[in-house]
Amino acid sequence: MEITNGGTVTTTRPYSVVNDYGMSLGDGTNGAGTVNISNGGTLAITDNFLLVGMVREGTLNIGNGGTVNADRGVHLGGTLISLSNNGTSNGTVNVADGGELNTAELILGVHSDSSGVVTVTGTGRINADTVSVGSNGDGSLTLSGGAVLRATTDVRAERPNGISDNFGQTGRIVVSGAGSAIEAPRVDVSNELLVEGGAAIRSTTATIKDSYANTRTNATLTGAGSNWTNSGAMRA
Repeated sequence: MEITNGGTVTTTRPYSVVNDYGMSLGDGTNGAGTVNISNGGTLAITDNFLLVGMVREGTLNIGNGGTVNADRGVHLGGTLISLSNNGTSNGTVNVADGGELNTAELILGVHSDSSGVVTVTGTGRINADTVSVGSNGDGSLTLSGGAVLRATTDVRAERPNGISDNFGQTGRIVVSGAGSAIEAPRVDVSNELLVEGGAAIRSTTATIKDSYANTRTNATLTGAGSNWTNSGAMRA
């Protein structure tokens, strides 16, 4: 699907347990779903979730002034309503060139056999209440070239849902280049954090914690101007 040149797609199905999404990309067991939003196009998911990679492959590209507003959340690699699926599900979101994603909850890698990858470049922006990089599956978040992610509550790597915590999941965060930044009251990192080339993290509380993966957690800040400014307690 292409949404461009000021076009708008709006879904209005209200959320319920049996109606747990307004739009699902990659919903079929043998296919893939892609939506491209650009040139002032808008995708609005009203009072429900946007699922990217529900069963198989889902891709959401937001660029060149495109906007996505998902009232309840954006889930990559499944949905919290059903923590099992029929196979590997992978969700990819790319935000670039003035594109903007606005949502309450952003989760990368919902299912234990899934992955969620978010890449934000240049003047791309993400505004969310809470961000989970790796839930029961693997998550990867990369910001570069001046991209900014702002969360009103937290950005947390490897935050599982359900009875068990340990699915061997990974949460990888990379912030690269001058002007690129993560801004949130709470930032928890695990598995891998790389802040380089003048990029920044700005937080109030922070934790560098053990990874569920069979690797130690590596947190690296490198390059002139790269910084993590935390105004409260920081734990490692």
